[in-house]
Amino acid sequence: MKFYTSLLVALILSINIFSTSAAAESINDWPSKPIRMVLPYAPGSSTDMVARMVAQHLAGRLGQSIVIENRGGAGGDIGVDFVAKAPPDGYTLIFTSDSVITTTAVGKKLRFDPLKDLTPIGQVATAPFMVLVPSTSPFSTLQELIDYAKQHPNELSYGTSGIGTITHLGTELFSSRAGIELMHIPYKGVADAYPDLIAGRLNVMVTAIAAGLSQAANGKVKPVAITSSDRSSLIPELPTASEAGVPGFKLEAWWGILGPSKLPTPIVNKINTELSSVLSLPELRNALSREGVKVQSGEPKVLENLMRKGLADWKELAKERDIKID
Repeated sequence: MKFYTSLLVALILSINIFSTSAAAESINDWPSKPIRMVLPYAPGSSTDMVARMVAQHLAGRLGQSIVIENRGGAGGDIGVDFVAKAPPDGYTLIFTSDSVITTTAVGKKLRFDPLKDLTPIGQVATAPFMVLVPSTSPFSTLQELIDYAKQHPNELSYGTSGIGTITHLGTELFSSRAGIELMHIPYKGVADAYPDLIAGRLNVMVTAIAAGLSQAANGKVKPVAITSSDRSSLIPELPTASEAGVPGFKLEAWWGILGPSKLPTPIVNKINTELSSVLSLPELRNALSREGVKVQSGEPKVLENLMRKGLADWKELAKERDIKID
């Protein structure tokens, strides 16, 4: 009996050693095939633009192509859910914004928990928002818009990339601090909202600077404020929201790369290391800067803390503004 027990123990140990060795070999060989990077928004968004610029350089560092796959809808939840349920092998990642935690903040019933079902890999960048109105709008300044909205609650409409997204909660934060009430019109993505803003069917939109700049350059929309602490060198004549009527107001988006839960630490660290190298490249930093985007890299724990704090802050706003999703 003792012989068989010893034999069983030896067999189990050999299996464990083999499995550990095979896993280590797999990690050392990673990546050995193309990587899929999911974008949980429709093409044409700021996230789409930043992701493609970063992925191009990151692919070169990892030695494998990175295939961008747009899986928009439900405020980004469809794409996030897909990645959360993907095998934790490093071949399915997600490039997303703070909207990955904002839908949770408003109590939306999801099939995933962003803090439990995703593995933070690294932050990529931050960017302020722009407050835009149609080029035909009677409002030439943010203060004019605020004054009108105070006298006509819920008459002015604003578009977002969906209920519970950063553009939704960001605009609600702006409305709260400005003391106004606006009517929310959700879209599948910000790009889908622009035609209505340009045509004047929407009255205002708070959108990431990268997308707003191109529309403003074409004269199709009129920027009235930027939500950073300081004015942007790209459009220095544009006042900050704090200067233009909402003292102390600041709103910035962040982007980051995450994977499914239980993604092996060696893979996480490898991607993070190569991502940090990519984000230090002058050509990429300059290209992003021209879009109003500021590189912001860090260890996986930095992104995790950012998500946790953001979730707490947005929950507080959702409670204040009574924003709920049944």
